[in-house]
Amino acid sequence: MTKYIDALGLAFMAYAALELIGVLLVLTFALLMGGVGGFGLSTGDFEAAVIGGVYGGILLFAALFELAFAVPKLLVGTALRRRAPWSRIGALLLGCVGLMNVPLGTALGVFAIVVLVDKDVQAEFEAE
Repeated sequence: MTKYIDALGLAFMAYAALELIGVLLVLTFALLMGGVGGFGLSTGDFEAAVIGGVYGGILLFAALFELAFAVPKLLVGTALRRRAPWSRIGALLLGCVGLMNVPLGTALGVFAIVVLVDKDVQAEFEAE
């Protein structure tokens, strides 16, 4: 199973990249809604200002929330490929949390658990 550690690290990094693309899209819409709010303020349209501000704030919060999940996956993926001792536990935690994200997170979580629970893999991470 030790031959799959690099593939698992790449899978975590690819999943993080997909999440980061989602963050960029949500941030784009947040800026668009902020522009709607700014336009509403400049023209005196109170409703457009409130709607743009509220939706822009909600989208900004959603992007930051998703970023908080993407960055650890990217860090764990690179650490797995470097065989950092802490990365095995981090990948197991992120894999278990990812089980709830059907279908990609579930596949990544099952792959992480199957690979990282193996005795040879445990020995490889404890040896360093």
